[in-house]
Amino acid sequence: MGQKNPEARAPLTEAAAALEAELKRFEEMASAARKMPLDTEKNLGRAARALQETADAQERTAELVRALVSAINHARDQQQAQAEALLARAEELKAQTENLEDLLGRFKTLGADAREIQGLVQLASEKGAARDLPGALEVLERAREKIDAIAASANDLASDAKTKGIHDVEREADSLRQQLLAARNKLGLLQQGLSQKKS
Repeated sequence: MGQKNPEARAPLTEAAAALEAELKRFEEMASAARKMPLDTEKNLGRAARALQETADAQERTAELVRALVSAINHARDQQQAQAEALLARAEELKAQTENLEDLLGRFKTLGADAREIQGLVQLASEKGAARDLPGALEVLERAREKIDAIAASANDLASDAKTKGIHDVEREADSLRQQLLAARNKLGLLQQGLSQKKS
């Protein structure tokens, strides 16, 4: 897209400049017509022509006034349209900020829930060390179920964030989901190992 010519003036500026120039010309013509002597046939003819030219200039002035009013109305309409667009944008910003706060709140909750899994794994390790294999397996099963629930919630969160166009939360939620699935696989291996020891 080419740059605007800096010498090109806006319609409002152009209309105002044209009217100002015509008003100045009209004042000069009117002043000259008033000062013209009316003492000879030749001067009377000049005065009549001057008055006609002044009347023509007055009509041009009226047309330029109408053009300026039209330009002012157009500028007002443009300004109003921009103001309405800005108001709509402010509403979008407000709604999207509320969306972000909701998504971040949900993500924070998921993070807190995910941290509880570490406690369950630690408890399972303690039970395993104490040779309470059934207890360890039961705790690991609880941890696996919790991982499944949190991973499903993380997937829902990523989907909602994508729908609402908040891509950083979408990426973070998807990353958390993938970490949880990796942890679930490790738990599965640990459960398998304990089951073999139990049998």
